[in-house]
Amino acid sequence: CGVMKRVGITGAGGRIGSLLACAFVDTYKLRLFTYDPATENDVERLQAIVDHPNCEIVHQLNLSDAEAVKGRFEDLDVVIHMAANASAKQTWEQARVSNFDATMHVFEECARARVKRIIFASTNHTQNAIVAKPENLSFVDPYFLSHPMKLSDDAYPDSLYAISKLFGENLGKYYAWHKGLECICMRIGSFREHDDPHNILDPSTADHFKALY
Repeated sequence: CGVMKRVGITGAGGRIGSLLACAFVDTYKLRLFTYDPATENDVERLQAIVDHPNCEIVHQLNLSDAEAVKGRFEDLDVVIHMAANASAKQTWEQARVSNFDATMHVFEECARARVKRIIFASTNHTQNAIVAKPENLSFVDPYFLSHPMKLSDDAYPDSLYAISKLFGENLGKYYAWHKGLECICMRIGSFREHDDPHNILDPSTADHFKALY
């Protein structure tokens, strides 16, 4: 009791990762792993906490390099794995390196370092194909406007990105069963930087969200 938990965040240079870092820095000891900050806003957010006593930043960590990942999670209680190539149009090689290989290395190092829990960022793209069309991932089958998808429904991945996230979810099951690593998977639907869902003005976007949730 009274000991501040140590939390690692991969993808801390991204939009969600940098906001999580700013939100958690007064509560946890943070070790932030970045590769390339996504936007200038992300850079500014990290700069605002770089000198905070609870904050340690590890720049340019290539998670697809198993040797580079070794030892990075020592003494951490929790790892939040946000890092990924989030493009739904990425090639197999891009997905393999940034999502499959990197995620495997993160899980394996968490187990080796005896991290208690990993929180894995998954996506609504794992189910999106049932409501969309291959040529238009924003398409909505009208049926689903009155019959929203549920998390308990079968997976219908719409892209290699989605398949990589299903891979991560199943890695979580494997490592929980075989290595005792607690795993929480979050299927993120959409993220609004200013926390205001009302600024979604495009009716087709609104319908798409209604169908999924």
